[in-house]
Amino acid sequence: MSPAPHRRYPRIGVNLVVECTVGGRTLRRRADTLGAGGLFLIGVPEEAPGTEVAVSFRPSKHLPPIGARGVVRYTMPGKGSAVEFTEIDPADRQLLLKLIVRKRAERRRFPRATLVTQVECQGCTTLAFSRDVSMGGMFLETTNPPAPDSKVALRFNIDDGGGTIIAQGKVLYCVAKLGMGIAFTEISPFDRGRIADYAAKAPAPS
Repeated sequence: MSPAPHRRYPRIGVNLVVECTVGGRTLRRRADTLGAGGLFLIGVPEEAPGTEVAVSFRPSKHLPPIGARGVVRYTMPGKGSAVEFTEIDPADRQLLLKLIVRKRAERRRFPRATLVTQVECQGCTTLAFSRDVSMGGMFLETTNPPAPDSKVALRFNIDDGGGTIIAQGKVLYCVAKLGMGIAFTEISPFDRGRIADYAAKAPAPS
């Protein structure tokens, strides 16, 4: 089974005021989606794809403002513009990742369930423990995760009475001192089905 495409970074729904500077003009806009890789500006004006934008926003009340430069990747007529960050301080990107992961409010393709178990991770230099799992991947807690795009081999068990699940994965993103998000790239249809059944019955992450 060929893997479904994955976004590089997780996203959350938000309601943020964003100061945007485009061509020397500064406007106050709102964003309804935020990720470590960009945001979606709602409403008009809708900047054309390729337009360079400087943005400044406060991701939450308890965090300082973040500034970044980006480019409009696409527009949705009557809805707004998607901006990809092209220049952002690595510390700010990590701050966004931590916020998004801790809120556990990512929009996911697959239902996700809590799974706390040790995972054998070939490619990790320290022990890894899962936090949650879905048909599409899992989040592993480890103090020294491999770099994004690294390939990892995984072995883990779910509480369904079956055997060990074996999968190949790719690191999508890393969160300092927390762990990494992994997308499954190779897993048997049978084991993917087992995970789907487990996710449907187990409690969702809080």
